[in-house]
Amino acid sequence: MGKYLTVEEVAEQLQVSSRTVHRWIRDEGLPAIKLARAVRVDADDLAGWLAGRKTGGRSHA
Repeated sequence: MGKYLTVEEVAEQLQVSSRTVHRWIRDEGLPAIKLARAVRVDADDLAGWLAGRKTGGRSHA
């Protein structure tokens, strides 16, 4: 079993609001589970979701 993060912990790590994290869960496919009234995000799922969202960077010459 992986480490589960709260929405607030995810928001803090990524320097976004908890509202943004909830929107990602609802609209953009961020995997999450609901336990009673609490939403949790598996740390490994978060890493995979973020990796899938990477865009090609530009090099600065």
